[in-house]
Amino acid sequence: MKVLILGATGMLGHKLYQVFSATFDVVATIRRECADLSRYGFFRESTIVPGVDVLDVTALERVIDGIKPTAIVNCVGII
Repeated sequence: MKVLILGATGMLGHKLYQVFSATFDVVATIRRECADLSRYGFFRESTIVPGVDVLDVTALERVIDGIKPTAIVNCVGII
C-alpha cells in the first residue's frame, strides 16, 4: 500500500511517517526544501516531495497524480 502524507514535518505528520514507513510504502510532502530535514534524522530524502504548497490545488493534484497513492493522510495545519 502506498501512503501519501501531507505535512510530514509537523507533530502528527512526522510520527505517522515513522510508524507507517515500517509497514507501507510512504511518500510525504513538506513545505520547505529537504535541507531542513537533517535535524530530524529519520526522513529518507527519496521519499520526500519538497516545496509543496497545499493551497496550490494544481500543484497538489500534480503530486497526487504522480505518486498515485492508495491512501492520503492530511497532517497539514490547515484543512
